This record gives sequence, structure tokens and C-alpha cells, in this order.
Amino acid sequence: MSQIQEILTLAIASTLLATSTTVAQYNTPSDDSTLMPEVTTTSGYEMEESLKQSQATVSDDSYSFTMTLPQADSGFTKLSLSLTKPDRDNTIVPIHLNLKGTTAFVGTSTTGAAIAVKDAWIDETGTVWVEFNSPVAAKTTLTVVFKTQKPLAVGQYVYSIAAYPNTKPSVAVFVDSGTVKI
Repeated sequence: MSQIQEILTLAIASTLLATSTTVAQYNTPSDDSTLMPEVTTTSGYEMEESLKQSQATVSDDSYSFTMTLPQADSGFTKLSLSLTKPDRDNTIVPIHLNLKGTTAFVGTSTTGAAIAVKDAWIDETGTVWVEFNSPVAAKTTLTVVFKTQKPLAVGQYVYSIAAYPNTKPSVAVFVDSGTVKI
């Protein structure tokens, strides 16, 4: 049931792309920002084993999401990412981000070449969007790093990632989902 909710959330978010905001309303973050996250990836979707992988890394000043983009006939120009909280009826959790500090890399942020980010924004639903200057090839391992303004509160979060191919119309392709325990 939660996977259906995640897919519906991504579908709704993709239709609301027209409005962009730089900051969403947030909950009070935890006072204990020294806790390191426990990351587990999950996926119940039929994809090649090598393609259904993602990893989230959370620190005091950034959230990093590393994923392998799915197979497609063209490259991907946008990503959407949402965080939900299972104990809050899977509603999207607003995130404090310094969107101008968003970076992307082929591979990881420590070993990969930088990918130019054209824009990053949070829409009215709380979904985070990243648009690239040039399409990123299918099957590319990609890391997107968001700089935080305030850390998330302690708890378990579910993230969902979708990629949007460089086609008209651009229809979301599910990348992966996973959980992050902070």
C-alpha cells in the first residue's frame, strides 16, 4: 500500500511542476544533530537488480542521494525527490535546503565528475526538483547533494526518486525508494 502511495505522490508532484518556491514550511528540527543515519534501501518494483539501487547519506550540513538512473531511450533532464514520514500518514516532509548549493556528480561526490545543475526548487507539495543543464545518460550512477539549512528531526523517513527523460511529454520514470533513519 505504501508503494502505491509513493507512486501516486510522484505522479501528483509531476503535474504540479509549474509553481516553484525556494523554501517550504518546516517542522522543528531535533536538537541532537550529531546522530548519524542508518540507511536501508528498499524496492518492490520489477527492475533489473543492477538498476534498483539508491543510497541516502545524511550529515549535519547535507543530504546526498546516489542512484543509478534507469534504462531509457534518451537522457534525463530532471529528478524529483520526496521524503515522507510513515508515522504521519506518508505525507511529504518539508525540508530546509540551501537550493543554490545543490550539486550533482557522475558516480559519487568524492570521485565523480561534476554535472551542471540548471535549477533546483521545492514545489508547493514539498517535492524537491533538480534540473540539469544537459541530459544525463540512462544507466548513469548519479549523486545529488543538497546543502541543508536545518537538519531533519530524529525519525524514520522514506524517500522516493523519479527521473524525467528529455522527451515531450516528459513522463516520470521511477528510480528507487528507500528509508533513512536519523
